[in-house]
Amino acid sequence: MRDLHYVCLVLAAHLLLAQSPDRSRPPEPLPVKEFRFPSYTEERLPNGLKVFIIEDHEQPTVTLRLQVAAGDAFDDIPGVAYVTALMLTKGAGKRSAQQIAAALDSVGATLDASSSGDFSSVAATTLKKHLRLVLDIFADVVRHPTFPESELQKLRPQLIAEIRQERARAMSLAQAMARKVAYGENHPYARHRTEQNIERIQVADLRRFHERYYQPQNASLAIVGDVKPGEILPLLRQTFGGWKKTRELPPPQLPEVRPMPNGIYFIARPGSVQSSVVLTAVTVPYVHPDYDVLDVLAELLGSGFGGRLFRTLRETYAYTYAPFAFQTGAKVINRIALGADVRTPVTDSTLQVIRRELEQLSQNPPTEEELNRIKQAMVGDYLRSFERPEFVAQLLQRADLYGLPKEQLRTYPQRIMGISPWQIRDAAARYLQPMALRTVVVGAPEVLPKLQALGVVYEYTTELEPAPTYQPVGLSVEQVLERYSAAVGGRKALESLGSLTQQSRISMQLQGMTVEGELVRKWKAPNKVFSQLTTAYFQQRSWSDGSNVWVELNGVRHEITPREQQKEKLQAHPFYVAFLPELGFQCEVLGKKGDYLVLKARAPYGGDHLYYFNASSFLLERAEKLEPSPQGDQPVTETYRDYIEVGGLRLPKEVTVESPWGTFRLENAYQLNPSLEDSEFQPPAEGR
Repeated sequence: MRDLHYVCLVLAAHLLLAQSPDRSRPPEPLPVKEFRFPSYTEERLPNGLKVFIIEDHEQPTVTLRLQVAAGDAFDDIPGVAYVTALMLTKGAGKRSAQQIAAALDSVGATLDASSSGDFSSVAATTLKKHLRLVLDIFADVVRHPTFPESELQKLRPQLIAEIRQERARAMSLAQAMARKVAYGENHPYARHRTEQNIERIQVADLRRFHERYYQPQNASLAIVGDVKPGEILPLLRQTFGGWKKTRELPPPQLPEVRPMPNGIYFIARPGSVQSSVVLTAVTVPYVHPDYDVLDVLAELLGSGFGGRLFRTLRETYAYTYAPFAFQTGAKVINRIALGADVRTPVTDSTLQVIRRELEQLSQNPPTEEELNRIKQAMVGDYLRSFERPEFVAQLLQRADLYGLPKEQLRTYPQRIMGISPWQIRDAAARYLQPMALRTVVVGAPEVLPKLQALGVVYEYTTELEPAPTYQPVGLSVEQVLERYSAAVGGRKALESLGSLTQQSRISMQLQGMTVEGELVRKWKAPNKVFSQLTTAYFQQRSWSDGSNVWVELNGVRHEITPREQQKEKLQAHPFYVAFLPELGFQCEVLGKKGDYLVLKARAPYGGDHLYYFNASSFLLERAEKLEPSPQGDQPVTETYRDYIEVGGLRLPKEVTVESPWGTFRLENAYQLNPSLEDSEFQPPAEGR
């Protein structure tokens, strides 16, 4: 199981690195020039469906994009809008998910659906000659989804894996908490999906959501590409003319924003070597006159190399590599957020630097030169985006949904260039003053005292719930580990264990893809280990003879760092937790939290671990670690369930491993004290 961390991190890291964009060179701003908004045709079908047609005859392709005012803010159960959108393509009309995919693949077309806070969308792209086929499928997906139960059962574990991956990323946690503290715990814009919510969602919920919100008068359809209104409108009347509205939809009434109390909201992640810091404040609706000013303000603070946070946090103090600032783009209300991932020792200093920058900006306007550079970059980005006709469609549909006069799309460059330094200063003073800001920090527990010196701190868990306090238990480290040893078979049995093999069925969720495989792990006292992970895509093997560690991926040997080697050796024993002090871990009992006794252990190779023992059975049920990996130290969470007895010892039948790159489920079977040769723990000569 511990060897699994390495291969999964290596595999996922390579996949991620292959997709990483180059952000080292910001785009050069274009000079402001006379701008003419592209021409388009706007129609409304008799059923109320609004249609935008944007002609682009350079390529024989057509893109369809339907937008429905039915986003995450409309959920009864958080996640219903998202799951509804994903399930649209899993069966519609008389076609199954496989038949839809096959039909689209046969003509090289694409089709996908998604949701955001205010709306859901369905988009398809095809060659013009296949437009009729794709339009028929597109209309079926929008109007007649079947929501097969079998497809929901396939989708559910993938969504749960996504949630766990987000929770493993510190900045994702920080932003989720920032939404909660800015808008209020119960505001729709503050909702976040949880495993429990995804498990609750049933097909009936999806059908109910679709029937209520997917109506023609609640939607707009944009057609972009090699079409003319005279040829596409008759097709739309054929495919969408029969789409009847079932009821009048009253305008959604979102509750009033109620920010949580001013202060610092802290989420502890033991062993973290950096802190994710976010300062956030509520701003204005999208159509408010101050929205553009606040957008420029956010760019001034966090626009890459030209932003003030870059010049201070990175260039002056070297606290971080990539600070940020942005304003959200929702219909009813928005927030501004700024921050960075910083080294743990400078967490409090980072907050002080950011607060000082905001104070200075609220008192002294930026220079004309500084502000013009930011405004020119924003206008240049806007104008360059019109090279993609799809951008025009998105602008028109958003303006229609948000009630923004379309004339403002044409005058955007002039409005931005007309913003003055004094408007920036006044916006900073009004919206980013100290009492309006809430602060979120996700990081190591050691930063808590420094944060408390800066103000009131509210502690939360990684599930975004108030953190329970530790209750004293009156047990020493030795007593806790002795009771754990007794729970799994007794100290003498653990010490006399000579060898163990583990065979596991493994299911890995990596970047939305499910990979099935088998894991074989062999251990021989005192610290020899062999593991082999086999899937349809790769095979990974590792060996440790107690002195050296070798790792091989698809027949290619990989070097691992001394810290990784030390980790593999120290965690080799199947019950190494029982021997933490002897292995050199510095341990302390933190106390009882909920149903767990929590023991903290600092590894000899660096990084804090938290071990959660069931307060009644003393079985180990959870471990949170910061582990060395090829991409640096990474948070890893392991959960252990369904202990089974094997030859007098108790071992977990099910293990789940969560990391920033994926979620891995193992179903285990064990054999105690098999005969194993020492040669099995050394690799064969390369090439064999």
